[in-house]
Amino acid sequence: MILRRGSRCHLHEGLHTVNRNATRARAGLTGVVRALSPGTASPSPSVASVPGPLPVSGGLLSGIAVGPSSVWVVGSAGQKPLAARWDGTSWTVVPDPSDSSLASAALLGARLRAVACVPGSSRFGPDTATSSGPGPPEAESASVQVSAKTTESGRPFGAGVISDGGTVIAVGGAYDRLEHVDIALIRHWNGSAWTSWDAPDLLRGLVLNAVAPAGPGRAWAVGNAGPHGPRAFHWDGTSWKPSDIPDIPHGRLVAATAVAPDDVWAVGAVDRDGLVLHFDGRTWTRVPSPAKGPLTGVSAAAPDDVWAVGHHGVLHWNGRRWSRVKTPLTSANTVTAIASDDVWIAGGDGEAARFDGRRWTVPPGAEPAVWLASAAAPDRTVWLAGTRSGEAASDTSASTAVTAQPKDA
Repeated sequence: MILRRGSRCHLHEGLHTVNRNATRARAGLTGVVRALSPGTASPSPSVASVPGPLPVSGGLLSGIAVGPSSVWVVGSAGQKPLAARWDGTSWTVVPDPSDSSLASAALLGARLRAVACVPGSSRFGPDTATSSGPGPPEAESASVQVSAKTTESGRPFGAGVISDGGTVIAVGGAYDRLEHVDIALIRHWNGSAWTSWDAPDLLRGLVLNAVAPAGPGRAWAVGNAGPHGPRAFHWDGTSWKPSDIPDIPHGRLVAATAVAPDDVWAVGAVDRDGLVLHFDGRTWTRVPSPAKGPLTGVSAAAPDDVWAVGHHGVLHWNGRRWSRVKTPLTSANTVTAIASDDVWIAGGDGEAARFDGRRWTVPPGAEPAVWLASAAAPDRTVWLAGTRSGEAASDTSASTAVTAQPKDA
């Protein structure tokens, strides 16, 4: 299979197209990760590949998150979920708990689609469920109430020493061939293994495509329930709870970002049109946008500085309305907004571009990959995750730049 530009038109379907086609012809595909930094010697961004491949063959990556001391990627390998951690030296694949579950044999196409590092979580002992109010992100010893729900091993869900001073959460989905229904997946990292949050009544019939931190010990996960429309769940430090969301038939949410607990954005599509939803702390509201097609990524630098991307271009929210922005890339799959003068986008021809507050710059040496996810490190290095094919990327050996032209500027 060759992933050309046109293949990105269906990424809004929760990456089903990429996953299905890759299963048929996996030999030429592999997960790839790349790190990009602004650069200090020149205005052009620099690119540095991770010095080591993933220790799996044929893995597809669709999510990435960066913690204080590690990088997490998730996706699928074969018909099983894939999660791996980079510690600065090498990759370690972390087995999924469903591998040892009797129910795993009934699941097809199981995949983790997104991952997030949520700050300010617990540091419990291995079998202890203590509670106190969640503290600020820097207070790594702050703890939160643990759900009484248990994992396959019998340990309390969420218990354990948490990696990176926070909770690592991964979400995704699978198809139950016995019940003929989608099943959402939610995994938490407890410091040594993944624990599975199992709530059949809530997770049956839907797929979760994105997860985003929303404050210390809090997160949002969004997705869709087949033709019935978008779905959203909130992690409050204790358990996942469904959130009321507008009834939008055939609506799908594939990306989310949170400025604050009462300022959350989610994007996706309704059929082939873009979809933008906003949560103000009480209700989700559909927000008009000039999107000409499905949206696949969203990231916020501030309440009045939010970016969204899709196959048909890049959008910017200035606190009042969404507008289209001219960039060097004709389309993008993912965006990471670190600050008003530090925004990255990446697409399906291995290309990436950075906005410095005035103009966009394209770094040299595009990777022959389809970039599907991005995340920023504390040092402002941006990490990309996606899938590499055998096709060479378009020639971007010369760095180019364009002046940003948002219509709302």
